[in-house]
Formats: sequence, structure tokens, C-alpha cells
Amino acid sequence: MSEELLKTILGKLDEMDKTVQIMDGNIQRMDDKIQKMDDKIQKMDDKIDRIEQKLDATFEQTAKSAESINEIAAAQDRHERVLEVLSLRSIEQQAFRSNKAP
Repeated sequence: MSEELLKTILGKLDEMDKTVQIMDGNIQRMDDKIQKMDDKIQKMDDKIDRIEQKLDATFEQTAKSAESINEIAAAQDRHERVLEVLSLRSIEQQAFRSNKAP
């Protein structure tokens, strides 16, 4: 091989080496960006997990509150029925007493 051909081949190899170095740099920058995106995604996943936990706790508390409200409403219904019975008995007693009176 001639010396000129070797110089041309070495020049092309140098160009290829520089291109590979540039590509390696670009790949590294892309890897860094991907890592940053992965970190952001992880933070978002963590936030979503915390929000889901808060929602679960809120739903659980809401269900407990609804049960308590239902229990209170049932107790109130029972009290109203007792008051109705007492009221009727009171009316009956007054009627009985007024019928007994001379």
C-alpha cells in the first residue's frame, strides 16, 4: 500500500473515531435525560401512592361516618316511635281520667 492510501485510511479512521466520540457523548446525554425522567416518574409514582393512601383513608372515614349517621338516624327513629307511644298513652290516660271524673 502506498503511503498516501495509508494516510487517507488513517484520516478516515480518525474521522470515524471522532464521530463515535460524538455519538458516545450524545448517548451519554440521552442516558442522563432518561435518568432524570425516570427520577421524575418515580417522584410522581410516589406522589400518586401517597394520594391513593389519603383517598383510601378518606373513603374509609366516609364509610365509617355514613355508618354512624345511619346508626344515629335509626336511634332517632326509635326515639320518635317511643315518643309517639308515650304521647298516645298520655292521651289515653287523660281520656280515661276525664271519663272517670264525676
